[in-house]
Amino acid sequence: MKSHSLQSKKSILGIRGRAVLFEFAYEERLFRFLAAMVFVALGAYVFLVGVSILHVIERKEAVAKATALRSAVGELEREYFALSSSVVPERGAALGLSPVRATDYVHRPGAVALDAPRSRQ
Repeated sequence: MKSHSLQSKKSILGIRGRAVLFEFAYEERLFRFLAAMVFVALGAYVFLVGVSILHVIERKEAVAKATALRSAVGELEREYFALSSSVVPERGAALGLSPVRATDYVHRPGAVALDAPRSRQ
């Protein structure tokens, strides 16, 4: 009887041993998967932080360029107004321009001709 009970214990231990080995293999796969996911999450975090830092730098550069453009446009407007105040009709003759004498204006209604029915031949 002792050998029978010893034999059944070995078979039970064998089954448990295989179950434990299966459990450890599953646990190892799960651990590797979770470790990989943590590394992916860390990589994504580092990437997104780097991208946001680059966007902040680009924004500062864009603001500086916009300020420089505003300054240049303001300077050009000042020059334009300074030059346009000196343009008068009397200076036209000095530049070789002649005055306009008979001016005719044409008024053409826009949509009236489009609504008229066409005659068929």
